[in-house]
Amino acid sequence: MNIKDYGASGEGSDVTVIIQKAIDDITHKGGGVVRVPADKYVISTVFLNLNLGTAGGGVLVEDFPEKPNGYPNMYYLYEQLPAYGMYMRHVKKISLENVNISCKKSDQRPMLISVDTKQINHIISK
Repeated sequence: MNIKDYGASGEGSDVTVIIQKAIDDITHKGGGVVRVPADKYVISTVFLNLNLGTAGGGVLVEDFPEKPNGYPNMYYLYEQLPAYGMYMRHVKKISLENVNISCKKSDQRPMLISVDTKQINHIISK
């Protein structure tokens, strides 16, 4: 699912409700991927009922340099993120509630990393 299909326009628009709707829809379908194309978005408020499953098998990342010209699309910047579940850098005003993160295989990386963040509330249920 792509947030553009839900009406996200980018250019600094608030897409919190759109992303939550996509997460809710994908949860009801049994899982999948919510794609957020490169653009400028504002995301604030609470993300609820998120089940994130990863393949696992990652190795610990010692050096994770800043590459601002490639933001916001992290997957084209790095082969592997430093966290197997969520990696947040330069983020503010996000709450995660009832979030489940799991790996199919053992993973050396931490589940969640938060760098240069403000007003982050995370409550992970499992």
